Amino acid sequence: MLAAYTDRRMRHTKKTAFDFFAYGVRNGGQHAWGQNTPGEFTFLTRFAEAKAAFDGHDESNAAPYIDFHAWHFTPASFELVILELGVLDVIDFHVAERFAPEGCEFIAVLRRGRPQFGPEEALQAQSLDLLRDTLMDAREQIAFLLAGGPAEKSLSETIARKLDEQSAYLREIAEVAAGMRKILRPLRAGWRLLLPIGRSVARLRDRA
Repeated sequence: MLAAYTDRRMRHTKKTAFDFFAYGVRNGGQHAWGQNTPGEFTFLTRFAEAKAAFDGHDESNAAPYIDFHAWHFTPASFELVILELGVLDVIDFHVAERFAPEGCEFIAVLRRGRPQFGPEEALQAQSLDLLRDTLMDAREQIAFLLAGGPAEKSLSETIARKLDEQSAYLREIAEVAAGMRKILRPLRAGWRLLLPIGRSVARLRDRA
């Protein structure tokens, strides 16, 4: 997105054209689907058409517009992008609320105003939360994909268990980090009080 913004791009790239024709699939004959067990996947076109689209696509802003899906989001990954673009002063919006997918789409409510953060740690904490939520969004889709026979269900359960363990591990790290910050806070305050005294002693030593 930053590259498109910097280049003032008004048309899709050759890469986007190729990806659409090479990797677009139907699910049971449908071009879009929602929260359910998928059926048979079939490609939209033959692979050779992807290369032809790449070769023939004109990226210049003067070219006729051809519509593609340049970016793909889950609710969490979309909020992360809006957050980052706001922090970078590229847009003047933030996500006020987002909703779980309904069918093949989801809704996000944007409001004016860039996100405001104090310490860098606050921004990093929210970004990490959204990255984790993005994995959970993907996990939900993977669960639908694997919800077939008993062996597939077993694999799905294994993946779910591993993700739960990883989430618990991340929460434990966050709790330990928060505890250490509380422990170190008075030590930092004492160090700030002692620092001027140490400097004064050093100056007296230099004079002596």
